[in-house]
Amino acid sequence: MGFLQSATLTTLLICWVHAQNQSLPTITLHPTGGIYMLGSRVTLECEAENADSIDWVHNGNTMVEDGTSLAISSLNDDLTGSYACVATNQLGGVISGVAEVQLAVLVTSLPSEDSQNPHQVTVQEGQPQVLDCGSITSVPRADVDWEIFDGLGTSAIDPAIEFAIAGLDGRLYLQNPIQVLNGIIFECRVLNRVTGTNKQGYIEVTVEESASASAPPTLLSAPQDVTVNVGDTAYFECIMGGSPVQRVEWTLPPAIDPEDRSKIRYLQGGAVLQVRSVQLENVVGGGTVTCKAEGVGESTATLTVRAPPTLSVPLPPEPQPFIPYGMPITLACEATGLDIEWVWYYNGAELDSTGPTHSIESAVEEDTGIYQCSAYNPAGFDSSTTFVNVTTVAPSFVPDGQLPPSRVVYADQPLQFSCEATGAPPPEYQWLKDGVPLSTGPLFDLSEPGVLQILVVGVVHRGNYTCRAVNRLPQDEAVIGTVESCAQLFVITATEVTLPVVSSQPFPIQLGTPAILPCEVSHHEGVGLSFVWTKDGATLEVSDDPDDRISFVNPGVSGSIKNSDPVDGDAGEYACTVSTAYQGVQAPSVSSAAIIVQVTEVPVGPKIVSAIPTSSETIRVGWFFPGSPSLLVSYAVEIRVGNSGDWTEVATQSIEAITEYTIEGLSPFTSYEVRAVAIYAISGERVPGAAATVLTFEAAPTQPPFGIKSTFINSTAQLIQWEAPDESGRNGIISNYTIRYSAKDSGDDFIEVVTMTNATQYTLTGLQSDTLYEIFIAANTVNGTGPFSPPEVSALRQGATPIYRKSWFIVVMFFAGVGVLLAVVLLVCALRYCYRSSHKTKKYHVRPHSGYYGPPTSDDISLSEDAVMDYENRSRKENTYMNTFGSMLSPDSVDGGESSIIENSGVTYAQPLSGPAPSYINPPPFEEALKHRTHRGPSSASSTATTDKFIYSMGSDWSEEQGSKRGLVLTLSNPEYQSNELVEFNYESDSMEKPSYSSSDPGTEDMEARDPALMGEYHLENPATTEEYHQENPASTEEYYLQDPAQAGDYHLQDPVETGEYHMTETGEYHMTETGEYQPHDSIETGEYSQEEDPKTVPESSAVNFATFV
Repeated sequence: MGFLQSATLTTLLICWVHAQNQSLPTITLHPTGGIYMLGSRVTLECEAENADSIDWVHNGNTMVEDGTSLAISSLNDDLTGSYACVATNQLGGVISGVAEVQLAVLVTSLPSEDSQNPHQVTVQEGQPQVLDCGSITSVPRADVDWEIFDGLGTSAIDPAIEFAIAGLDGRLYLQNPIQVLNGIIFECRVLNRVTGTNKQGYIEVTVEESASASAPPTLLSAPQDVTVNVGDTAYFECIMGGSPVQRVEWTLPPAIDPEDRSKIRYLQGGAVLQVRSVQLENVVGGGTVTCKAEGVGESTATLTVRAPPTLSVPLPPEPQPFIPYGMPITLACEATGLDIEWVWYYNGAELDSTGPTHSIESAVEEDTGIYQCSAYNPAGFDSSTTFVNVTTVAPSFVPDGQLPPSRVVYADQPLQFSCEATGAPPPEYQWLKDGVPLSTGPLFDLSEPGVLQILVVGVVHRGNYTCRAVNRLPQDEAVIGTVESCAQLFVITATEVTLPVVSSQPFPIQLGTPAILPCEVSHHEGVGLSFVWTKDGATLEVSDDPDDRISFVNPGVSGSIKNSDPVDGDAGEYACTVSTAYQGVQAPSVSSAAIIVQVTEVPVGPKIVSAIPTSSETIRVGWFFPGSPSLLVSYAVEIRVGNSGDWTEVATQSIEAITEYTIEGLSPFTSYEVRAVAIYAISGERVPGAAATVLTFEAAPTQPPFGIKSTFINSTAQLIQWEAPDESGRNGIISNYTIRYSAKDSGDDFIEVVTMTNATQYTLTGLQSDTLYEIFIAANTVNGTGPFSPPEVSALRQGATPIYRKSWFIVVMFFAGVGVLLAVVLLVCALRYCYRSSHKTKKYHVRPHSGYYGPPTSDDISLSEDAVMDYENRSRKENTYMNTFGSMLSPDSVDGGESSIIENSGVTYAQPLSGPAPSYINPPPFEEALKHRTHRGPSSASSTATTDKFIYSMGSDWSEEQGSKRGLVLTLSNPEYQSNELVEFNYESDSMEKPSYSSSDPGTEDMEARDPALMGEYHLENPATTEEYHQENPASTEEYYLQDPAQAGDYHLQDPVETGEYHMTETGEYHMTETGEYQPHDSIETGEYSQEEDPKTVPESSAVNFATFV
């Protein structure tokens, strides 16, 4: 294929220049490579014609050696690779074909190279097996043969006996292992034909008997596609297995005679097909090879014959014409053959092009030289060369490529100047106006080379224009040549219609009212004007007479017309056309914009037909215009917030467009009023329609809550409070809040809580003590969640140590508690002192009880502390002490330990003293006895003494320091004593033995748990019925009952109206409110209880005890 020149130039200067007596170099003998042993001497030969010198290239690098012969004295790895020779003369260089020089190599990893210790393989009888000779790396490809080794030598394998075939892949196929193979050693022999190296591997086969001694026929190795060079031999294999081994039948390509034994051979018992000296004609009509066997089916493969490539379209053999500088160059070759690889060379050096073409975008002088295309495939190569010469050419205008001498144009018309020149390199264009260079801008467009465009010609464009073509050398900007062309531009002001200027302008007129349709023009001085009107496309008759119904307002000067009496039929589309001529030169006609005349009565506004929110920020409004839209120039859409304030125009809609508009950029959850406005064409009047009220949808809040604060509740809970977002950022009704929190800097995922209401507080529970938390809060509407607040950290130190756990607070509270305790103790002591002081003179009325055996009397026995002291003194003088019969302390009694339970195992009493009894014997206060009995005991069913010291009393000292319980036993000393001195004291001195309290019932463990059948207790009856204390039936009441309403330590008798008990009057005396009987008292300050004799009798053989504990 010849050289391709650029089609952008219409002319090309071609100069044929031949070097004197000089032709392109030609390689006549190409070097050939091969495979050699290490250290071999290798000689490569190269011959050429028209060559001044021959150089050698190794792996793309130029060698220092030159000449027709290259000798390698001792081949090694560094000297292997591709070699080529380059023949050079004054035109350039030509490279030969590539010769590959390789080292012969054989590297194997065989199963076992020791025949005495062969590799063991076990196979199942009748089951096909494949034996592998191991890993083999060989240059050239090694020959692999299999034979039987008997310990002394080898013998060939007979496929008919051993049912074993050596495959083309070097493996041994055991088609049907039988017992005859058991113990046979197979030798695998690998041979490199260049080095002569021969290696053997040994495999011993063990055939195991099998219940199923045969396998069905199967295909062990199918034929594969084969590609060979012309004259080479092709091999196909089709190896069967199983029992019995089926015979293989082959089908050859149509162009091959299966009976031609010089070309076709069947090896390995017919399992291998050999096709020798394959030619292209052997595959004409197809190269399909098929093998088949009974019970297996058939398998196909393709034979492909590869011939060396042949250039069907070579490069031109002679030197090419001069190529203009900067021109694109395309060199192309075509070749026939398979698997072709293309290589391009420039003066013997390889180029980047890998296809059948090589292109140069813009040729320069350095591109001059010999170009060579070479087509390679494994069968050989073919190449072609040509010479390219690049030169420069000064620019020149092509025919009709210059500017016209002058140009007259009307203003407001587009204008284009163009010029075209050729040169090498291609010229650049410059434009000048009145000698001043131009550039692209608002007045001129120079974007296209050689073209000057003026979009709208005006008076400013008048002047002389020059097109200049210049070409330069790229490397140094040296000017090669310059050419110019000039033109003068005359601009005539264009005639234009100044009214009307709006296309399809509606023009309303009223019935019977004169109206003027405008048609005003501006024009160049001296231009003649003519006007023509059309209505609905037809010429309208217009008169110059103003008395006619339709006439020109100013004939010959203005095109405006007057309609003095409009009627309904005057409605329609009007247009005014102006024709101009200047000095006999006709200018293009100019037409006005169409005027749509409408005959109407009163202007109306649009009606809103739909106004709906489409999102939180958009409203779609649609309207209907009840009049003729042709009267309007456009519609306007206006909006305002709420129902007051100024209207804002948000859009202007053409009357041709649909009467619908979507207003965007609104605020969520905001009430708006929208309306459409009709804008009339002629008057410009804006007539609004009725407004519609629309509320935009809610949106997610755009502001977070603020003012977040926390209140400590306990170590695992915090009360979080916040303020709702500002109204401007709520975007709707706040439905609830989302709270996210996590331990600060812990890396834990946030825990998210959504409140159930829009309350602005929430209690977080389940927190960790002594942990700093980050809390974020976001407001929610039905449309989503707003932004989260900045994290609240400092006030939310969940688990900040409560003040009651701080050390200083504990110390302060400890001392404060001690102080309070001391104050209480002092107060109790003071009260006790006052109480004891006030009771020094108190007297208590104790009526004789059932254990009294003295003379019947109704007198009270008055007991006083003075009497106690007197009794003690006298008992000491008489050496009379309290006797204890059968009493004992509980085994639990330990000094200073837990409470001791007094077991009632006997009667404790004090002997009567000699002499007259004192007038008063005073036990501990009766109220205190009951108080300690009911409140200080461990239970309501027991009376206790907590330690030994609670039983002992020091003389007559009855203070609290001696314990909270002291004993007083009232007992009948003996039936033989008939004395009034029946009230005895159980006291002890330091020298006395420990006594114990006991009850009359030895079967009980507690004085409070006595058998009521044996002993009754005192009970306070309703004074309204008995007026006295008396001993009830022990089966019905077991204990004393006395209430303490004040809970202050002193018992008070309640109002008998409510409780039936004694009541203290204002004077401090007890009296019966219901019966009207007063009990005598010893004083107004202290009342005394009275005790009357129980009419019940007590058997002589028994004694009843009454014990109280203080």
